[in-house]
Amino acid sequence: MWFVAAGVLAAAISWFVSSRLVIPRFHLGRVWVSPMLEEALKTGLALSLGAQVVLCHAVFGAVESIYEIWWKKKTAAGGAAFVSHLLFGIVTVELYRWWGVWPLAIIGAAAVHTTWNGLVFLVFPGHKID
Repeated sequence: MWFVAAGVLAAAISWFVSSRLVIPRFHLGRVWVSPMLEEALKTGLALSLGAQVVLCHAVFGAVESIYEIWWKKKTAAGGAAFVSHLLFGIVTVELYRWWGVWPLAIIGAAAVHTTWNGLVFLVFPGHKID
């Protein structure tokens, strides 16, 4: 059950750091900075607590999904949040299996996450970037 603690903690830290430090200070922070922060926290906390990486990513996605659906009233964004973070977890583990080095796997997953965020902001130009 450590994956639940790791996922919730990663979501809380990511939200605080991104909303208070990253987004106010960096143009396009949600596209370029937050994905690396999120991927490092999700995987790093999972590994530190001996939790399954993919499940930690899924919990993080569930927390983000609840936020999108409950507070922002965006059902589609909530569903996308869960699915995308679950997929980022799978990408991370597969990259680790391929390269055998967690930091490279995290960087690779962050690159996929950055690409995803960039596409979301291109497809939905009215979505607030920073």
